[in-house]
Amino acid sequence: MPQAEDSHVIVEVTHHTLHAMRVVKGTIEAGGSCVLENKASLEAMLDSVAPTWKTEVVKASATVWPDNVAWHLSNDTEAMLDRTGEALRAIAASIQGDDGGALAYAACGSADGGAVTADGTDKWVLASSPSNSLEKVSSVLGQLKLVSDGIGPAAFPRIFAISAALRAAGKGSVALWDLGSERSHLVLVTSRGVEGVAACEVGLDSVFQAIQQALRLKFRGAGERLFFNETYDFADPGPKVAATVGPKLKAALGQLEYAGDPPMLSCLGLTGKQAWFLRDVAAAAGTSPWEPDVGKLASELGLKFADSSVEALFSAASLGLLGQAAALSKGSEAWQPAWVAVEAVQEEAP
Repeated sequence: MPQAEDSHVIVEVTHHTLHAMRVVKGTIEAGGSCVLENKASLEAMLDSVAPTWKTEVVKASATVWPDNVAWHLSNDTEAMLDRTGEALRAIAASIQGDDGGALAYAACGSADGGAVTADGTDKWVLASSPSNSLEKVSSVLGQLKLVSDGIGPAAFPRIFAISAALRAAGKGSVALWDLGSERSHLVLVTSRGVEGVAACEVGLDSVFQAIQQALRLKFRGAGERLFFNETYDFADPGPKVAATVGPKLKAALGQLEYAGDPPMLSCLGLTGKQAWFLRDVAAAAGTSPWEPDVGKLASELGLKFADSSVEALFSAASLGLLGQAAALSKGSEAWQPAWVAVEAVQEEAP
């Protein structure tokens, strides 16, 4: 049996999904992904990754991604002047609507994922979330008896993994779709890191509504359940759903500045079982889903799968775990920013 310090449980929790793996000295031995509502799949995956999770607390390296995050990529002026904690807090509040509510943000260099320091000049990328949304998704860890010394923002290790894969390929770009319930953003990732951010009018709620309409369901909730159903065949309704949301996604892609072919599409917050959605909506938007060789990417990051059966448990939807595992094995802090809390603005008494 490996020593405790040689074995790491790595988890990523999003609004709807859990991704997890166990890594021992750079070898991925178990893991996968599932929808949080699928209790049978969730328990089976945790049984494989952390067999003692039902009887004792398990230490994990954890990242989370809340619902309805807002993004901002600095311009040249902001990169030079807005680098203090106070400046970043103000921008984080501004992109959230600046209503004075409590929030949290994470930021790092857009090219190398390094810390944003007061004396730097490089561009940075920032993500901002309402505190209640971050608290809600973070609470899942406690419910699953998982503890972590620090909970990071899940999108950033994923950006690291995507950029590493594109550097290895020597070409291409990827639009990482942060698909929230009410709003979403596209983050343009290339071999040089993050090079663009664009808002998108499509949210998961509108996707569920499109499913409801395509299948003539009575309730929108039925559309949500089918979307995350691992066995339902979307061969017929899938293109109809994509035809509804695809034009808005295409418009958002058009806001990104890129050279050559349109960015391939990747999505945060789904599992490999929703590949039909990514495939159909990408086609409707005039692009294609990004489908990297997961085994090859793991090797590029200094990792390996125990065997082909373990590799088959992972897809492009789980790349954030590879980014986390690579950073952990190398002791790297790049693309590993912390969530920074910003307290609510107190109204002055009359």
